[in-house]
Amino acid sequence: MAKAKQQKSSKPKKQPRQVENKKKKKEGKDCDLSQFRAQLDALGLKIIQVTADGNCFFRSLADQLEGNEDEHSKYRSMVVQYIVVSVPPLDS
Repeated sequence: MAKAKQQKSSKPKKQPRQVENKKKKKEGKDCDLSQFRAQLDALGLKIIQVTADGNCFFRSLADQLEGNEDEHSKYRSMVVQYIVVSVPPLDS
């Protein structure tokens, strides 16, 4: 004889966030980012935006190594080649 499934107890629904909380959160993020930028400035570093197209990791490598994110395909190829040669297959 099959047992009937027990229904899960209903959880109380979360209250929608208030606009004030969102504003405080955003201000907190801006504050954190400005503090982070100040720390980077003290070290002679800065945040660089790269194109967000799925190649951002390789774009950031190219930017740091050559000063030009457009060279990202070269670094992607180098990483793929390393993986092909150095990493054992998973199906062993």
